[in-house]
Amino acid sequence: MTPEYIRERPSMFIGDTGEKGLHSLVKDTIKTILVDPTITYLDISLSGPIVNGRQRVGFRYDGTPERALTDYVKNHIGLNVVSALSSTFEKFASHYYNKYNSVNVESNRISFIPDVEIFGDRRFSFDILRDMVELMGYLHSNIAFNLHDHLFVRDFTYKHENGLIELVKKLTTQEVVGEPIYFKSNQAGMEVEVAIQRVIGPGKSITAYVNDELSEEGGVHVEALRGELDMFKFDNYAAVLSVRLENPKFEGQSKTKLINGDGGFYSGSLYYSLVDIIADNLIKCRDKL
Repeated sequence: MTPEYIRERPSMFIGDTGEKGLHSLVKDTIKTILVDPTITYLDISLSGPIVNGRQRVGFRYDGTPERALTDYVKNHIGLNVVSALSSTFEKFASHYYNKYNSVNVESNRISFIPDVEIFGDRRFSFDILRDMVELMGYLHSNIAFNLHDHLFVRDFTYKHENGLIELVKKLTTQEVVGEPIYFKSNQAGMEVEVAIQRVIGPGKSITAYVNDELSEEGGVHVEALRGELDMFKFDNYAAVLSVRLENPKFEGQSKTKLINGDGGFYSGSLYYSLVDIIADNLIKCRDKL
């Protein structure tokens, strides 16, 4: 896939060339970096205005040096899209002091400037980036995220040790009953992570993500969890569900509704695998139910 092909049809890859598409460049870069399982620290910085009013976004991260900038990131389609839609795109290695591990390590850097020909004079919103990075902190509890704004000298660090447990507590607006029920499983080629908070009063809400993308329209993963919670007699609850799988299938290009790659909505292999995983783990949590 050539840069010219991507530039001719950017909306096919990032949704649009407006505010959402602009910020998706940052998210796609973060998600690509996080494919490396050795990463424990990610620093994201937003510079002040430069040529033509554009801003540079920089990323610094640890991880295994020999893996960095190779298969995990160099050839990833996400970074190919970011590079094609940027006027400047750089990646290189350097050294820095990791305050979390108290050691000097080789770090890796990526930086880019969105192309004004694609995005016009749109600017990054620090508030949108902050919300994005904070959410990543919940979804990746093993990683410390730092966000810097060099123009207004703002600095935020997100390290949510309890991940989805903290997120479901944040999202729950009703009076709660007890502590959240939590489980995480790696089975059938996918990672399934769930936090469930019982609440007082009517309501059954599920906030779901597939590979860090919000499933605004639900999907088979949401229906699998909802069905099993009904089977286990959960009356009122707020739940957060995160699923990671290699080749998810979605309804449409928006990637907001997960579907089966085979069979019908309730008869495909993905749906049945999710039902089995969720049921098995709820049984293991039976003393908390």
